[in-house]
Parts: sequence; structure tokens; C-alpha cells
Amino acid sequence: MALPGSLTAGEAVLQIVDTARRFRRRICREWSWFILPPGTHDLVLVHVESSAVAHFDELADMSTDIANSVTVTLEPA
Repeated sequence: MALPGSLTAGEAVLQIVDTARRFRRRICREWSWFILPPGTHDLVLVHVESSAVAHFDELADMSTDIANSVTVTLEPA
């Protein structure tokens, strides 16, 4: 699943991926924030992953807080 959004550092896309290793029941969830700061062609990646299903909601909120706290300062070339 990919969700567009806007953060302090610029436009962003949140990608959420659930995976399970073959022949295992444990699910791993990954939250990847791709942040596109204005004025550059580069991106910033914030990546959080966990297999603690009971904490997925908390971790989703935490990943959003972390991504929203990113600041980007561009230096002159």
C-alpha cells in the first residue's frame, strides 16, 4: 500500500509492506517514508520495521512522528 502525504520536510509517500517468510506464521511490517524535499532531486528515506504485531499501531504513529520531525537544509553548491 502506498499513501501520499505532506510532511514538514516536503511531499512524501508512505509505503506499508507486510511480509512473511516462507513456512512461517510471523508477519513483519515495514513503514517506509519517501520524503521529497523541495529544491532538490534527492529524497530522504525513513524506514521502520517490526514483527511485534501487538505494537503495529504504535509503531505506525511513531514512524509518522519521526518522518514529520525530519528537517532538510540545502547548502549552496
